[in-house]
Amino acid sequence: MLELPLQDQCDVIYVPCLLANPSTGEQCMIDAVWDTGSQRTAISEEAFKALGLKRGEQAQVQGSAGISEGWETVCKVSITEYDQWEVEVDVLPQLPVHMVIGMDIISTGNMSLAYEESGYTFRFEQL
Repeated sequence: MLELPLQDQCDVIYVPCLLANPSTGEQCMIDAVWDTGSQRTAISEEAFKALGLKRGEQAQVQGSAGISEGWETVCKVSITEYDQWEVEVDVLPQLPVHMVIGMDIISTGNMSLAYEESGYTFRFEQL
């Protein structure tokens, strides 16, 4: 289970995430934005290049700013030793962060945000 204390007045949840190329094992650690409004997980072109991933089919993603063009690839996503996925993700060159975790991953577990004496705590556990 992932458990993260959050800063007060936090409007974006960043989760430390290990990305890996399933073919070569190449890895990089990044902070990913947790986004319940995204259907699929997306990574930046920089993360794609750092991992040496293979370019797949062309992708068009509808977002709040319009349509973004990119391509698909497969990578391994880990947020804990036990919470891991090998998923098809969209690579979006215009993505303003290194990764957006979408509902394709979020829907595989239980997520909670709780306020306690010391502030907010974000929790996620894969089912």
